[in-house]
Amino acid sequence: MFDVTLLSDTTEGGIRKVSFQTDGVVCSKQIDIELEGDTLRSVRYTGGCHGNICRSPMAEFIFKALVKARGLDGRYRVASAAVSAEEIGNPIYPPAKRCLSQHGVAFDPDKRARQVSH
Repeated sequence: MFDVTLLSDTTEGGIRKVSFQTDGVVCSKQIDIELEGDTLRSVRYTGGCHGNICRSPMAEFIFKALVKARGLDGRYRVASAAVSAEEIGNPIYPPAKRCLSQHGVAFDPDKRARQVSH
Protein backbone atom coordinates (compact mmCIF):
# COMPACT_ATOMS: atom_id res chain seq x y z
CA MET A 1 0.00 0.00 0.00
CA PHE A 2 2.64 2.54 1.09
CA ASP A 3 5.99 2.41 2.85
CA VAL A 4 6.03 3.00 6.59
CA THR A 5 8.95 2.67 8.98
CA LEU A 6 8.01 1.66 12.51
CA LEU A 7 10.00 3.79 14.96
CA SER A 8 8.63 2.35 18.19
CA ASP A 9 5.78 0.21 19.50
CA THR A 10 5.50 0.07 23.29
CA THR A 11 2.81 -0.63 25.86
CA GLU A 12 2.78 1.05 29.26
CA GLY A 13 -0.11 0.84 31.71
CA GLY A 14 -2.44 -0.61 29.08
CA ILE A 15 -1.70 2.22 26.63
CA ARG A 16 -0.06 1.20 23.36
CA LYS A 17 2.12 3.92 21.83
CA VAL A 18 3.08 3.54 18.18
CA SER A 19 5.33 5.93 16.28
CA PHE A 20 6.01 5.61 12.60
CA GLN A 21 7.44 7.61 9.76
CA THR A 22 6.18 7.75 6.22
CA ASP A 23 9.06 7.00 3.90
CA GLY A 24 9.13 9.66 1.22
CA VAL A 25 5.36 10.05 1.21
CA VAL A 26 4.83 13.02 3.49
CA CYS A 27 8.31 14.51 3.47
CA SER A 28 9.29 11.90 6.10
CA LYS A 29 7.10 13.32 8.84
CA GLN A 30 6.42 11.43 12.04
CA ILE A 31 2.98 10.36 13.24
CA ASP A 32 2.36 9.19 16.82
CA ILE A 33 -0.73 7.19 17.81
CA GLU A 34 -1.94 6.07 21.25
CA LEU A 35 -4.37 3.14 21.54
CA GLU A 36 -6.15 1.71 24.59
CA GLY A 37 -7.38 -1.71 23.47
CA ASP A 38 -9.14 -0.95 20.18
CA THR A 39 -9.87 2.65 21.22
CA LEU A 40 -7.84 5.38 19.57
CA ARG A 41 -6.82 7.79 22.33
CA SER A 42 -4.76 10.34 20.47
CA VAL A 43 -2.95 11.08 17.26
CA ARG A 44 -0.19 13.55 16.63
CA TYR A 45 1.12 14.51 13.23
CA THR A 46 4.45 16.23 13.69
CA GLY A 47 4.84 18.83 11.00
CA GLY A 48 2.88 21.59 9.42
CA CYS A 49 1.62 22.61 6.08
CA HIS A 50 1.66 26.06 4.59
CA GLY A 51 -0.94 25.70 1.86
CA ASN A 52 -2.89 22.44 2.42
CA ILE A 53 -2.16 21.22 -1.12
CA CYS A 54 0.60 18.64 -0.59
CA ARG A 55 1.92 17.53 2.84
CA SER A 56 -1.17 17.91 5.02
CA PRO A 57 -3.67 16.37 2.58
CA MET A 58 -1.23 13.49 2.04
CA ALA A 59 -1.02 12.95 5.81
CA GLU A 60 -4.83 13.22 6.02
CA PHE A 61 -5.43 10.49 3.45
CA ILE A 62 -2.66 8.24 4.80
CA PHE A 63 -4.15 8.53 8.28
CA LYS A 64 -7.65 7.84 6.94
CA ALA A 65 -6.27 4.68 5.26
CA LEU A 66 -4.66 3.55 8.52
CA VAL A 67 -7.87 4.16 10.49
CA LYS A 68 -9.90 2.27 7.88
CA ALA A 69 -7.41 -0.63 7.85
CA ARG A 70 -8.00 -1.01 11.59
CA GLY A 71 -11.80 -0.97 11.14
CA LEU A 72 -12.12 2.35 12.95
CA ASP A 73 -13.39 4.49 10.06
CA GLY A 74 -16.66 6.23 10.80
CA ARG A 75 -15.63 6.70 14.43
CA TYR A 76 -13.11 9.47 13.77
CA ARG A 77 -13.08 12.65 11.74
CA VAL A 78 -9.77 13.21 10.00
CA ALA A 79 -9.07 16.47 8.20
CA SER A 80 -6.27 18.78 7.17
CA ALA A 81 -5.91 22.53 6.79
CA ALA A 82 -3.41 25.27 5.97
CA VAL A 83 -1.87 27.87 8.21
CA SER A 84 -1.94 30.46 5.41
CA ALA A 85 -4.69 31.71 3.13
CA GLU A 86 -2.44 31.54 0.07
CA GLU A 87 -3.80 28.32 -1.48
CA ILE A 88 -7.43 28.40 -0.26
CA GLY A 89 -9.69 26.67 -2.79
CA ASN A 90 -6.87 25.10 -4.78
CA PRO A 91 -6.79 21.32 -5.43
CA ILE A 92 -4.17 18.89 -4.14
CA TYR A 93 -0.87 19.44 -5.93
CA PRO A 94 -0.65 16.96 -8.88
CA PRO A 95 2.67 15.38 -7.77
CA ALA A 96 1.11 14.74 -4.33
CA LYS A 97 -1.86 13.02 -6.00
CA ARG A 98 0.54 10.90 -8.07
CA CYS A 99 2.52 9.94 -4.97
CA LEU A 100 -0.63 8.88 -3.10
CA SER A 101 -1.74 6.84 -6.12
CA GLN A 102 1.68 5.20 -6.48
CA HIS A 103 1.48 4.09 -2.84
CA GLY A 104 -2.11 2.82 -3.14
CA VAL A 105 -3.59 5.46 -0.86
CA ALA A 106 -7.18 6.44 -1.68
CA PHE A 107 -7.91 10.17 -1.70
CA ASP A 108 -10.69 12.59 -2.58
CA PRO A 109 -9.73 14.07 -5.97
CA ASP A 110 -12.11 16.99 -5.30
CA LYS A 111 -10.43 18.06 -2.04
CA ARG A 112 -9.67 21.78 -1.94
CA ALA A 113 -7.30 23.66 0.35
CA ARG A 114 -8.86 25.26 3.41
CA GLN A 115 -7.45 27.33 6.22
CA VAL A 116 -7.39 26.40 9.90
CA SER A 117 -10.30 28.12 11.62
CA HIS A 118 -9.97 29.57 15.09
